[in-house]
Parts: sequence; structure tokens; C-alpha cells
Amino acid sequence: MNSQIDTVVLPLDRSALSERAIPIAREYASRSKSSVVLLSVPHADSGYESVFSDTQIGIAGAEIQQALERLDEKAQERTRGYLQYRAESLADSGLRAETRTCLGAPAAVIAGVAEEYPGSMIIMATHGRGGVRRWMLGSVAEKVLHFTKRPIMLVPAAAEPVPQTVGRIMVALDGSRLAERSLATATRWARTFAAALLMVHVAPDFGEMARASSMPLLEFEERYLEWLRSYFTGVQERLGLDDLDVTSEVLPGGWVVDSLLARSASAAVDVIIMSSHGHGGHAPWALGSVAARVARSAIVPVLIVPTRETD
Repeated sequence: MNSQIDTVVLPLDRSALSERAIPIAREYASRSKSSVVLLSVPHADSGYESVFSDTQIGIAGAEIQQALERLDEKAQERTRGYLQYRAESLADSGLRAETRTCLGAPAAVIAGVAEEYPGSMIIMATHGRGGVRRWMLGSVAEKVLHFTKRPIMLVPAAAEPVPQTVGRIMVALDGSRLAERSLATATRWARTFAAALLMVHVAPDFGEMARASSMPLLEFEERYLEWLRSYFTGVQERLGLDDLDVTSEVLPGGWVVDSLLARSASAAVDVIIMSSHGHGGHAPWALGSVAARVARSAIVPVLIVPTRETD
């Protein structure tokens, strides 16, 4: 997996909600000296396509089809102008920015464009809307998460305010090496923003696991916590985190998503970082589903690191 991030892919659909991803993308690019790719997948803003079905368009002949094509061309022109305006604004801040206007299914386009840049990361808002063929960025974001091999930060509509800088990062670990792949990204963000790093692990149901192991509950809990202390220490030593402000915590057992969201709120973290998949032998989180659920309900940006191999 490429551990160097030098390009931020920023999808925009011309809506105010999609623009909520701009501040943190700009700040990260500025601090990390990354370039920014402003990307949009334009569609016609007319209501014709919601009025006429494909069958009706076929019956009406070429006139309606030509009208729709002209509307698509106008949408592309407006989108190119919009992206150029945004690129100039970033350039005024000293950033390198380019624009991409592509046709196709938004999720596939976003994932595909990110693949063109080996050291890329996607930063996008969720629940943005633009035009009649609305992106519905909530569902688009989840589709991108499914397809992409690049780290993807999802900035929720509920984030208030959207952070422009990062003071504290929470990274979720389940004890597996797959989950640990998020740590390289987390440490990079921590160093980029000089942020504190909080490593958390949600404890299992000790009673259930003790019964399964035929071990007394107290003994099982003590052994588990001893293993976890050793695990956290080993992670810090392997990654060389002595230069960072790092703390580790064991969160109460229960529903993993609720535990992570509650701690992110009480610890006033600015970003949650986690792997898209993980399955620790000691804590069966099934991180793939956990990451998606955390992203749906979080009120801070969630940066998800896919565990499939990248360039």
C-alpha cells in the first residue's frame, strides 16, 4: 500500500453541502504540500429527464434527445466554470490545483480518477445534492468506499462546525494487523497537524468470551487487558511514535459503533480514522461494517483506510 499521500481528490457537485469538504481538504493540502484535484460529474439541471421516460423519449424521436444533449453540454460548461473558480481560490492560497470534469456514474468516476493518482486520498462530503440527476452523495460516498483502494475521508453534513484544523485524532483498533493499516495514515495526519493521537479498543463481552474459553471471568479479563497493554506498547514501538502525543484507551464493551461515537464526542476529537476491514482474534469487530456505520452516524469527519492492496 502506498503510504505517501501527495494528491487530494475533492469531488464537488456544486452544492453547498458538497463544499463542506473544502476547508479540511485545503488545510491538509496546504500543510502536507499536496496538490488538489477538483472533480465533478455534471448532469443536466433540467427537469426533462424526470418528466419523460426513456420510452417516451424514444417515441418522441430525435428532438427531445437533442435537447437533452444540449442541456448536458450546458451542465458541463457550468461545471467547468465552477471548478475553475474553486481552483483559482485554492491557487490564491498557494495550492496546486487542477480540475477534472468527467461523465459517468459518479461513484465509479470518483474511484477511477483517484486510481490515476498513486498517492491520492479522497476527501468528500456526504449527503450533497446538485442538479436534477442528484448525486445523493450519501449513497455515492458509500459506493466509492466499496470500490476505491484509496483512503477516503467522509465529511458528514452533521459536522458543525466543519473542522479546518485537527487537534486530536482517534484511531480505532481491533487487535488485527488489517486494522493497524489505518495507523500509517493516522500518524501521518497527526504529524501533519501536530495533533494528539488517541488509540482506542472496544472491549469484548468478557462474560461471553470467558464462558467460551472455560476460564474464570476475572482471570480472562485480567489476561485480556494484559494482552491489550502489550499490544498498544508493541504498536507504538513498531511505528516509532515517540515524537507524538499518544494515549491508548480500552472502551467499555457493548455495541462497538455506539462506543466509538460516544468516545469521539466525549474526547472532543476532530477526526476518526479506521480501517475498512479488520477482524481481531481477541475482538471480533467485523470492522468493514463498523466503519460504514460509524461514518453514517458520526458528527466529525471519518477517514477510512481500505485494506485491499493499492499501488
